[in-house]
Amino acid sequence: MITGLKAGYQESYNINNQLNAILKSLKGKTKQLRHLKEKYGLEFLLMVVIQVENSEPPAMYLQKDIIDFASLIQAEIHFYLYI
Repeated sequence: MITGLKAGYQESYNINNQLNAILKSLKGKTKQLRHLKEKYGLEFLLMVVIQVENSEPPAMYLQKDIIDFASLIQAEIHFYLYI
């Protein structure tokens, strides 16, 4: 059972790089995730934690495939910004 996936701390100027790595590991599992959600009353969350260094924030937008995936599994998306 998947309880959490993490990209870990990575220096990047585009949050989609890390999100795509997570989505790649979940590719093809949408149906199973939806089944588990219904069967066990699970909730899914994509949490993006951003640590801004040297006043250089990353690009903060979501690519369509990330939005589509979150919608398919009915996931919430949260952003945390540390400056």
